[in-house]
Amino acid sequence: MSVEGGFLAVLAAVLAGAAASLLWPSVGSQLWGLSLLGLVGWLAASDVARPVHYYLAAGIALLAGIPAGAWMLLLDDGHRPRLLLFHAHINLLGFVTLTVLGTLLTLWPTVLRTRIADTAPRAATRALPPSLIGDDGTFSVPNKIILAKGVPTVVSVTALSSSQGMHGAVLTIDDLQTKVVDGWAMLAVQTAAPLVPGGTWSASGTVQRNGTVVYAVAVPAGATSLTVNLSGLADGSQTRWWAFTPDGVRAEAVAAGTAYCYANYLDGNGCSPTSRTYTAPKAGVWELVVESRRTSPLLTNPYQLAATITR
Repeated sequence: MSVEGGFLAVLAAVLAGAAASLLWPSVGSQLWGLSLLGLVGWLAASDVARPVHYYLAAGIALLAGIPAGAWMLLLDDGHRPRLLLFHAHINLLGFVTLTVLGTLLTLWPTVLRTRIADTAPRAATRALPPSLIGDDGTFSVPNKIILAKGVPTVVSVTALSSSQGMHGAVLTIDDLQTKVVDGWAMLAVQTAAPLVPGGTWSASGTVQRNGTVVYAVAVPAGATSLTVNLSGLADGSQTRWWAFTPDGVRAEAVAAGTAYCYANYLDGNGCSPTSRTYTAPKAGVWELVVESRRTSPLLTNPYQLAATITR
């Protein structure tokens, strides 16, 4: 007998048991149970054993419902309505519903004259736990990721940070049953302070000799100029700022080097160390790097940095 024929024959017995259970509950329950056992045995020996777990659970519910129905025949007091309610629910939501769901799982591919892929159950239930390495609390990912064979999977990553600057982490997706890391990706986001026309962004602090402090500001589209001012320097402090565009290249008009734009060093060497304006700045995140030269007489160099835009 073919797979379709064998399945439909056993299915007919199951449906007959269901109809009989509505008309003659005691006889129908026994016929239903025998049909289920026959269907479970046939499925276990065939290549369509997908719903066998449904039928096993339905059989357990049936075994619980039969003694409950028999017990009702012996009771004639206040406990009988509660037992009747239990009997109805365990039969309807237990073995009837579970049997229908398990049957549809195989019946639908049978109607379409196709088969369920051997890897479908594992792919449908395979969930991998992602993890973040080096995260400072900026990123959040789903608790589990379900991968399907041959289908690209999109993993949603949310970045939310209250501190300015660069934030990074490594996202790993690892199946503990394999000996390798199944997937990983580098996450990076830069949080910048927004610049608005008519407003002034400012920051102050100290930078160590031969050290740097990096700030990020967001220039909106349509800005005609970006002006940066450096003040609050101590006497003799050799400190500058260096601007980088959203493309990651320097925005200074002079040649890059260690002898340009420092306060108290060669008078800036052709570059204003205290105030510069960048015309038609590109929209995006700009980096302002405050740097103290290695020849600064001060170990700790205070500064104040301010930026404004016009539109």
